[in-house]
Amino acid sequence: MLLKIEAKPININIIQVKTPTLDKSEEEIESFYEDIKQLLKYTKPHDLNIIQGDFNAKVGKGEVIGGVVGPWGLGERNIRGDRLIQFCQEEHFKIMNTWFSLPPRRLYTWRAPQDRPGNIVLNQIDFVLVNKRFSTTVSRAQTYPGADVPSDHCLLTISIKLKLALRKVNKGQIRKLDTSKLQQEEIKSDLRNKLNQKLKQIKDQTDQQPLEVWETVETTIKNVTIECLGYEKRRSNKKWMTDEILQLMDKRRQHKNTNHDEYKRLNSLIRSDIRKAKRKWLEGECKEIEYLQQIHNTREEHKKMKEASGIWLRSTFIPLPKKSNARKCKDHRLISLMNHSLKIFLKIIHRRIQHRCEKIIGPSQFGFKSDVNKDIFLCFVDYEKAFDRVQHSKLMQILRKTDVDDKDIRCFERLYWGQTANITIQNIITEDIDIRRAVRQGCVLSPLLFNLYSEAIFNEAFEEQELGVKVNGIPISNIRYADDTVLIANDVEKLQKMCTRLCGSSNEYGININADKTKFMIISRKNQCIQMPQFR
Repeated sequence: MLLKIEAKPININIIQVKTPTLDKSEEEIESFYEDIKQLLKYTKPHDLNIIQGDFNAKVGKGEVIGGVVGPWGLGERNIRGDRLIQFCQEEHFKIMNTWFSLPPRRLYTWRAPQDRPGNIVLNQIDFVLVNKRFSTTVSRAQTYPGADVPSDHCLLTISIKLKLALRKVNKGQIRKLDTSKLQQEEIKSDLRNKLNQKLKQIKDQTDQQPLEVWETVETTIKNVTIECLGYEKRRSNKKWMTDEILQLMDKRRQHKNTNHDEYKRLNSLIRSDIRKAKRKWLEGECKEIEYLQQIHNTREEHKKMKEASGIWLRSTFIPLPKKSNARKCKDHRLISLMNHSLKIFLKIIHRRIQHRCEKIIGPSQFGFKSDVNKDIFLCFVDYEKAFDRVQHSKLMQILRKTDVDDKDIRCFERLYWGQTANITIQNIITEDIDIRRAVRQGCVLSPLLFNLYSEAIFNEAFEEQELGVKVNGIPISNIRYADDTVLIANDVEKLQKMCTRLCGSSNEYGININADKTKFMIISRKNQCIQMPQFR
């Protein structure tokens, strides 16, 4: 039997076998190993391949054979053991439960029928084979003779800890032309004139073949372009960075730990120049987008807008302590700093979709009347970082089911997929990390998007279920304010059912309920002792 498991970083293939017993013919044994080879054709050599089961063979103890059998086997090798070793050598497998030094009670896998208190007969005939490529990932292989298993075979286990090394690929440096200089009219005009002059000289040469003419044109364009534009400087990946700022940074570095006042002065100057350079670069990008709009070049316009909006995908988080002696991550609250232009854009999108989304979000108002005589059972649900657990793929699926326009949904996808963020602690900025879940902090759309996400969870949990208590004939099962939720029921059994359904639905959407902080309340005029519900 072959079991294929799709896993990360590699797939796992497990073949379970049962070899014919010793009284069977050699033809059946050969047919058995041929069947295993046929199954291995459905696997890949770079996958983790495991063959396990009862081989009815003894490979013996003390002799290391071709890197296949280890020195800590059990018993003496027999003919079937030789055939098993031959198979492992042909298919590049190792017999893993012979490579670990353990007492005999952790090595034997089968107790023979003639085993008696005065005549102990223990055999090692069950094996786990692992392809040699991943044999070093096996950290232990042993049996558990005391396991409660209804069989004369012992439970055999292996422990695997897989850690792949990163493969470093040396990429050749590709030098790019500094096309940003084309925005300067002098350089642009100089390049145009030189190209026209060179190409005119080539045109006057009529004695060349077409292929030679093309090679000459290609070489000429390349040389003239390199002469006029030059190559991009690879010191910075910031398009707004200037040579003057880089030179100031070099000077600032020289004064570090030597001249504090000069270092401070240069640092202030650099920060001021960076702000001016960013503003100038953005103004240039906006003018270019406006020009592309005027000439109706929509392709280049959208390309340019995508480049300019790259700064929208990066946020900076600043941790604020919740209490005076904050030492752990959970004792801090993160606030996000976003670009101001992004806030304006999000506000426009928010106004565009707000009325459509609010049609889907159901009312959650509730009030108790003074003449209510029934017992009311309440559960105050506490979610673990609900806003940070929102899955982007689920959120997009929910939006597609709404009346939101496809263009707006594509805007959400661009804004949420590909996000990065860094953290600032005591003026030290960390490296960028990828944001793969959560709604954006400080975003005007986040409350609306979270309400949609929450609505989907509760619709799935309580769909077609008349749970809760009835007010004016309408069943009310919960009251919600953002991620704060109260479940309402008129008996404890229904409240338990609601808790179980909500827990399952929340887990499916990636949000966990904090059972320790979730509390229950009973509103009753009776003194009663009731078993409180549990999340499971």
